[in-house]
Amino acid sequence: YYKRKSSSSSNNNNNGIVLSLLQDAARALEWLESPDRAESTRQWLQRQQQQQQEDRHVVTSSILYLHYKVSLCREDVDSFRFQHEYVPIILARGKELEQTYFRAKYGNNNNTNNTYIHSTYVEK
Repeated sequence: YYKRKSSSSSNNNNNGIVLSLLQDAARALEWLESPDRAESTRQWLQRQQQQQQEDRHVVTSSILYLHYKVSLCREDVDSFRFQHEYVPIILARGKELEQTYFRAKYGNNNNTNNTYIHSTYVEK
């Protein structure tokens, strides 16, 4: 059985602890982000340190904001990996892979029907 404490000073103390942890997370995120994206995180940190508000709305909005920033950082990492890992493979072997897929699906016969199949495949 959990009993909620009604003391507002206890809630403010907990909110302050959470905000402190969020500020630590924001500092780590700032380090991971690109310089352009890190600027808004830096501004958020400065506002948090100046405001000294510790109510639940500030904590909630801070969590949502940092979650959004983390998702942007994740998208940047995924995009970087795609550009530097997969694009070179696609460029190097894409034609060969596509031909292999086509032959596996439609065969490798040289009859007149293949021209129709090939043009239909290319249109897709």
